[in-house]
Amino acid sequence: MIFRHRPSARRRQAGFTLVEVMVAMMIVALALPALLGQTASLSRHTYAARAKTQAFWVAQNKLAEISIERRLTGEMPPRKETDTVELGRNTWTWTLITEETPLENMYRVEVEVGISEQEGTLAWLTGFIHGE
Repeated sequence: MIFRHRPSARRRQAGFTLVEVMVAMMIVALALPALLGQTASLSRHTYAARAKTQAFWVAQNKLAEISIERRLTGEMPPRKETDTVELGRNTWTWTLITEETPLENMYRVEVEVGISEQEGTLAWLTGFIHGE
């Protein structure tokens, strides 16, 4: 007598049930907006950090320019001056303010830098130049 093994009618099939799939989709649906929000926030912060870094570069370049010009020509920069410069796909507006200090022949030079299309200053840099 040969006995054949018959597959059980109740045998479970491999794979996910509809309930498991729905729970997984609900978890993804709840987590995805939070992840997208974090990504957008990270992108904004990265842009702001890059803009501030470039603004400081503009300010440092202007102070170096003034220092070199002072050594070459012997002239002091004007009391107040504003101009624009291009750097990193942006047009930057810088304002230079020169003030006398209590020390004789010592001048305080402040450079403020911002993006031309936007209001507000992104970088302030102060230096001192000897007048003689």
